[in-house]
Amino acid sequence: MRGIDVSVYSGEITIDQWRKVKADGYGLAVVGLFHGRTVNRYAGQQLGAAIQAGLNVAAYVLIAPWTGWNAAQQVAAGLAEAQVYRSSLWFVAVDVEIDGVTGKMVREALDAVKEMGHRPIIYTGGWWWQNRFNFSDYPLWAAQYPAFLTDEPENLLHTVKLFGGWTREKLVGWQYKGTTDLHGVNCDLNWFDETFVKSQEKEVIEDQFAQLRATEMHLMNLADVAHGVTLATQMRMISAIRHNEGESPGEEEGQWGCLARAYCAEIKAIEEARKRCTWMGRPG
Repeated sequence: MRGIDVSVYSGEITIDQWRKVKADGYGLAVVGLFHGRTVNRYAGQQLGAAIQAGLNVAAYVLIAPWTGWNAAQQVAAGLAEAQVYRSSLWFVAVDVEIDGVTGKMVREALDAVKEMGHRPIIYTGGWWWQNRFNFSDYPLWAAQYPAFLTDEPENLLHTVKLFGGWTREKLVGWQYKGTTDLHGVNCDLNWFDETFVKSQEKEVIEDQFAQLRATEMHLMNLADVAHGVTLATQMRMISAIRHNEGESPGEEEGQWGCLARAYCAEIKAIEEARKRCTWMGRPG
């Protein structure tokens, strides 16, 4: 399966543009949600338009050491930008390519992706990764650009040089061309293993609700310990965010506000998934 990845720098992408991308043979859109210091404010629009155009969707989060947030918080901030489309993501890649990122940060990010109900994979390049860490038990999406393609990408997978202990069986994605303009979309070009992409049903229902209740309790405790936000204020803010009443955590709520946004985005995504599962005849 061929796919493209986009970011905040791609801006808004219309349904018509996505349809043209699909007509060119690309079946997967991977949307960057968090880019070190910057969230992708276009992520929801990009995902929604891609889905309406008939593409499969996934996401990635670039982790960095200088954000002031730990890796788990960076993942949470990114996934909040996916909005109601979180339940449609086939996987979430942790993008590891910034100097100063540690093995501990990579582990925290991968664990956070799993705890938030998604399949984690690693995006990186051998030029950066080399032998820094060993996470070869996770699927790999490798960036490696040949000077030119002598055949279709899917016929050249044997030319991808592996690194970091990864085996060829763990190679599920290959970014074979960097910055490209495709029907006006600023993107990178990729091959993905379709069997892997669609290998498991997206289970986002009851298990995630249990996790979210635990997250809610964490929000309650965090506010008392770190920010002094009262329980009544917490519940009012969560209710306001969930029901779009125009009230949201301000800067003064700091870490709690960030987590509250992520929590509410998760709730909305799961409620949307429930509706879709019911429509498909699956238990909702």
